Amino acid sequence: MNTERGSFRQILGTLLRNRAAAASSVFLAVLIVCAVLAPVVAPYDPLAIDADKVLQPPGPEHWFGTDDTGRDVLSRVVWGARISLRVGLISSGISTIAGLILGLLSGFYGGVVSFVILRAMDLLLAFPGVLLAIVIVAILGASLENVMIAVGISAIPAFTRIVHGSALAQNQLDFVDAARLIGSSNGRIVLRHILPNILAPVIVLSTLQVASAIFGAASLSFIGLGAQPPTPEWGAMVSRGRYNLREAMWLSTFPGLAIALVVVAINILGDGLRDALDPRMQVR
Repeated sequence: MNTERGSFRQILGTLLRNRAAAASSVFLAVLIVCAVLAPVVAPYDPLAIDADKVLQPPGPEHWFGTDDTGRDVLSRVVWGARISLRVGLISSGISTIAGLILGLLSGFYGGVVSFVILRAMDLLLAFPGVLLAIVIVAILGASLENVMIAVGISAIPAFTRIVHGSALAQNQLDFVDAARLIGSSNGRIVLRHILPNILAPVIVLSTLQVASAIFGAASLSFIGLGAQPPTPEWGAMVSRGRYNLREAMWLSTFPGLAIALVVVAINILGDGLRDALDPRMQVR
């Protein structure tokens, strides 16, 4: 237990010494708090229409201005954070869990199991991620829930490949042979010996996948396949704002800036986690 605590403190210390990763962590923590407390933080109802305040520019009353129906853009951005973070976490969870299971099965058992799983992943990799997500959403129907599923499925091959390679390498080490000799079951070997040793790259990839999922979901919403009006989702807001881009550029600028900042912050945090979890890559 003390060893685990010491290891955790070392990883946390390395992460905090990375100023960019620490700043990104603070930014994301503030964003998460704002998303959770959106009903309190948002100054207005994100769905409330006010015909007297259509397309008002940013000012003291409406910091981010209003849209073409008089809704407060800041409130919609705050509520959009809740939606986008939920999409990112659920999509990443789908791809992480599925990738872990498939990668462990193919890396541990090999043979026919590995051949079938890897060929299926090759088939999915033949399609660009966004195109695959579009096909899945087109089959399931346009909705936020289906976007989560589609984005999650499109990222499964990357997780499966990484877990497969790591599990295959671990499966050939002496401690796995020793576990077999003392009569450990396959399930115990996978869960107690192989899985803990391959979690580092999975954690990093899972973190980065949250950013990719947020961006992918926003892209699908931009073309009308994700969140449907009047849902305050960042991609849908950017899409709707493009129709008034010349006279009201703030409609697309603020939600677009939110997407960019979150994606960059998560990527920086992912890089920091990579450096902290792999001593060979720590920044001196």
